[in-house]
Amino acid sequence: MTPFGFVWKILFLPLTFLYGFLSFTKNLLFDSGILKPKKVSVPVISIGNLTAGGTGKTPITAFIAQLLIDEGKQVGIVSRGYGRQTKGTVWVCREGKLLVSSDEGGDEPVELALWVPGLSIVVSESRFDAATELLRLVKVDVILVDDGFQHRQFHRDIDILVQDLQSWISNRFQLPSGRFRESWKHAKSADALIWTKGSTILKEKAEKLGTGYLPLNTFLAERKKVQPVFQGTQNRYDFAGKKAVAFCGIGLPDIFFSDAESVGLALVSRKSFPDHHVYSDSDLSGLSRELTESAADFFLTTLKDSCRLNATPAGKAFRESNRVAVLPYELVPAETEKFRSWLLASLKKSTSPK
Repeated sequence: MTPFGFVWKILFLPLTFLYGFLSFTKNLLFDSGILKPKKVSVPVISIGNLTAGGTGKTPITAFIAQLLIDEGKQVGIVSRGYGRQTKGTVWVCREGKLLVSSDEGGDEPVELALWVPGLSIVVSESRFDAATELLRLVKVDVILVDDGFQHRQFHRDIDILVQDLQSWISNRFQLPSGRFRESWKHAKSADALIWTKGSTILKEKAEKLGTGYLPLNTFLAERKKVQPVFQGTQNRYDFAGKKAVAFCGIGLPDIFFSDAESVGLALVSRKSFPDHHVYSDSDLSGLSRELTESAADFFLTTLKDSCRLNATPAGKAFRESNRVAVLPYELVPAETEKFRSWLLASLKKSTSPK
């Protein structure tokens, strides 16, 4: 039975109605002021999504963090740290210095720390607790909340949604009948929406379907074409025409494989694992056999998966004994300058005296 298919959708409708009622009630309590979010002393920007699974939120968060750093801002990030083996509040990165591995801090926070130099990142089940700890030890001008749209307990000054177009157009049921974590109509409460994984034509179709329930500011993201890199070396390498065994554990692996082929790589094997997958000894042995049997030149994976490899002794040994290249995944708003102007104006407005 395929998740989110017709039979799945009908079978789980009772749970979907219950989930939707609980989500609606939570939002009603906050929107009416019965429950009040907690505030911190600096502006807070949330980068979230409406659906479960990969929408491109992490690369958009990296882009926004770098944009603000380029504007002279000191940027901090708080996150739940999904997939980590720890509890409570954990420092992932302090002023650019990575402090933990992905099993302690979560693969996406560690990925962001490697992606954007100079960040300070704290993870906690409570984003407010993470922000409080961040401000206790580091001076920052703005805090980004990774995956904060449903986390209503923490006040946000700017809410940015990252939404893939296919999910919006295909099945807008809430979990578990569909992928939506809350009603798609709640998109209107965001300050901006960034569409991912689609075209201008799909954007127009999606916005027609969402008429009356979308924020005024919408942008279409585009993927930047980037070359793979061997981490830890500055040597240039010509990847064109080379053969690779590609593997990943991310939400939408087909995009990773497609990007690899778009830069001229020949993928002799494609291995996809569940999102946030922790690689076992047997997984790594199987990948090594694939490389030997296919006579490929190297392994290719994502930065997120590379962080998970570095988190275990077996993963580190695998990287040290094999050539493992990383293919970055960069998303930016197509109208970059328009988005930059909107974001900086919104940030300035949030810090103006009331």
